[in-house]
This record gives sequence, C-alpha cells and structure tokens, in this order.
Amino acid sequence: MALVGIDAGTTACKVTAFSTEGRVLASARKEYRLHHPRDGWAELVPQEIWEAVVYGLRKVMEESEEPVQGMAVSSQGEGLVLLDERMEAAGHAIVSFDLRTLEQTRRLKEVFGNRYFFDKGGQLLSSMGTATKIMWCRENPGYFQRPPKYFMCVGDYILFRLTGEMVSDFSLASRTMMVDIKNRCWNQELLSYIGISESQLPALAQAGTYVGKLTKQAAEEIGGSPEILMAVGGHDQPCAMLGTGANGKGEATYSLGTTETLVCAMEDFREGLYDIGLPCYPHVLKGRYITLPGNFTGGNLLGWYGKNFGDKESFIAVNKNRDIYDILMEEMDEEISPVLVLPHFTVTGSPWNDSESSGIITGLQLSTTKGQYLRGLQEGVTMEILLNLLLLRQIGTWEKLLYVVGGGTKSRKLLQLKADVLGTRLYVPKISESPCRGAALLAGQGCGLFQHPENVWIQPVDETRIWNPRREMHEKYLEKFKKYERLYPAVKAIFSNNG
Repeated sequence: MALVGIDAGTTACKVTAFSTEGRVLASARKEYRLHHPRDGWAELVPQEIWEAVVYGLRKVMEESEEPVQGMAVSSQGEGLVLLDERMEAAGHAIVSFDLRTLEQTRRLKEVFGNRYFFDKGGQLLSSMGTATKIMWCRENPGYFQRPPKYFMCVGDYILFRLTGEMVSDFSLASRTMMVDIKNRCWNQELLSYIGISESQLPALAQAGTYVGKLTKQAAEEIGGSPEILMAVGGHDQPCAMLGTGANGKGEATYSLGTTETLVCAMEDFREGLYDIGLPCYPHVLKGRYITLPGNFTGGNLLGWYGKNFGDKESFIAVNKNRDIYDILMEEMDEEISPVLVLPHFTVTGSPWNDSESSGIITGLQLSTTKGQYLRGLQEGVTMEILLNLLLLRQIGTWEKLLYVVGGGTKSRKLLQLKADVLGTRLYVPKISESPCRGAALLAGQGCGLFQHPENVWIQPVDETRIWNPRREMHEKYLEKFKKYERLYPAVKAIFSNNG
C-alpha cells in the first residue's frame, strides 16, 4: 500500500507517493501563478491550487505500483483562503507576504501589544499573520466576488476539497496568530475582537489525526478510490523537518526555496525566543515545539534577478530545456563578492519582523561583474540566516548539522557558499521530497501504521553528501558580516517615516 504526501507551496504543488517502507513510488509537480494586483499584494487563485492538486494526484495514482491507502497535506503557512456561505471560494487567496494589512497590524499592536501574541500563541505580531488578513477582508468585503464567511489556510482548503471536513492542525493554525497554544483552542478574545466565531474556522486537531475518507466527487476528480483515508497534515516547515529525519540533538532543517527558513525543534516552550524575535509554536510531532528563523525574500531574490536581468539565461533555458536558476548559479562567482546586500525585498522575517524595511544593494562599481552581483545576492540572504543562528546560540541552541532541502540543493556552488557563510556543516538527504515525505508519514500515523512517525523511514547520514565550511572562508565572511550588521539600522534611519 502507498502513502501520499501533498505539498502545496507558494507557487507550486508537489505530490509524492511512498511505499510503507519509505521508497518513492511516483511523483508529480504543477505550478500555479502568483498574482500581484497592486504593489505589495500577492494572491493565488484557489481553483488553480486545486487543479494542481488534482493533476498531481491523478498522475501519482496512475504511476504508483501500489494502491494508495492514506494521504495528508503539507502547506504554506499564513495564506488565507476565503469561502462564501455556499462553501465555495469567495475570491482570490491572500499569500503570507502580502503587505495590504499594515494598518490592521498596527491596530492589533495598539489594542493587545506585541507580547500578547507570543504569550498566547507563540507567534510574533506581523502583517503576515492570517488574523490581519481576515480583518482586512471583513473591512473590504466588496473586493471579493462574494462575501466571505469561512476562513482557512491553504492546506485546510485542500483537505476540505478532498473530504468535506474543515480541520486544521496546531502547527498550521498557529501561524494565523489566533490559536491559544497552551489551552489548545482558538483564542476567543482575539476572535471576538476580529468579529468572527469559531464556527467560521476549521476544527483543531493534532497532526496525524484521522479525518475521514475522500468524498465521492473528490475520488472521481483525482482518479482514486473513495476508500482512501485522509489524515491531518501540517505547516510545510515542520513537515519538512519530519521528512528529512532531522530529529537528533543539534540537528535542524534548512529550507532553500521561495523563502529561506531554518526549522529548529525543542521539547518545551521557550519564552526566551521572544527576546530575539523568534516564534515558538507546536511541531507536527505531539509534545514538541519549533521555531522558524528565516528570510522571506529567499529564493524570490534570484527569481527577481532572472525576471528583470536574465534575458540571455532565459533564452538558453528555453532553447536547451534547462532551468534558468541552474544557469544563473553556474555564472555565480567563486570568490567572496564585494557586493553587500540587505535581503529585505519582502517582509523581513526574523529577527526584525519588519513589514516596512527595504532591500538594499551596496558596493556596486563599474567593475562589478554579473558573477559578483549574483554571489552578493546569495551571500546577503545567507547572512540573514547567519544572524539568526548566532542569536540562537546566545540562548543555548546550537545547530551543528543542517539538513538542507529545496531547489537550492541542486547547486554545488550555492551549498559551499552557505556552508562557508554559516560556518556549519550542511547535509543534503538523498530523498529531496521532504515536505511530501513528512506529510506521508503523518498519513501513515492517521492510518494506524505508525505510532511515532519520527522513528520510521530513518536513513543514516551519508558522509559523502555533507558540505563542510572552509575555515579561512568563514573567517573572511565573519569580517564581512560586521558590515552586514550595520545595514538594517542604516536603512531604517533612511526610509523610516521620521527619517
């Protein structure tokens, strides 16, 4: 029998089927378009997400040599899907880093204060949080095709389309900022302020909990059996951590995707994380917590470069059937770049959690080459991750081995750059479908096959897939990092309202 993990990201959905022993049986991927109706806004069409899910599931069902027994969903966090009173999409979904909710975020700060959201829900008040998006939607109902009545995250929407049930796990629901994680329920005080009720939100459940079988309509659409069992999945980052097998002490996951994120796990709630601008909320594994140091510009920065300056690379990619990002990475310089970049081209991520910062590129001269420019972009994103690692070490968390996942793992140059900047060993697992793998493990738990999903499908670390930092390069990067630390205060002084 097969277990299927569905990973719905910001720009694509990937579906992978695994045998009950963890072997990949089939995999499929389909992209969907990110819409930007106004500057700073980012939306997805729910039906396009669903069509990508259907495409992936149909393909996997056809190609898998074993029938599917269970499925679960791993998905992007904070994104908001709205349903009308008929339980149909009321309009476009709002993506996590959409910036339309700055005013709503300010109001929440005035009423509740920053600390409230961490103490109650383990989150940091941010315009990214789904709560602010719901506030905006309620204040602007005319923007949508039909008045929104029900609110859910992307993974919840996919689960709803498959089963007809509105259910969310604590890891994903926590990203809304509306969960009381200590009492494991929705935060009624905050819901009351926003003006919604618990009945308009999914029910809360532990990841890996059995939800139900496919609806007849869903089974027909995906070409599967209506007897397939669905379990609650979770937020893609902790799902990826489960999927990589990074469960040992001093191990964490480093995701190189549209955003760049570290996923660090702990056995209990760590109040000290608030002081360094980091969240602390439930893992998909019962009784554990995670924190997510990261940068939301991440791989978006290379995408921005390719779109605006990569005409030659785009031409080569189309004519030689290659990935433009692979070509750009080949052009990246080998030596430390004179270009210094503050990667705040979207909301910042940790530790600043600033929705109104600005990206900056410095050190450019007429002699600057394309390779130096490209390397400078990648160094900037990685230095933001280094900043977070150093802050974690100050409070006693030491990540000695990072399991690296995502599209960036295809580039040897990029992996060595990151090892050198971070001064930390990087390990690339053989199985790259980590979020799907984590979701499939949760599906196995929901089917009753695994009681402790973290203890199955374990693979020993392959030393040939480890990237070690070069000491001399790391020391040079630490010197460059001293300059990097001065960029954010300088940018705030220039671009702040009082500057």
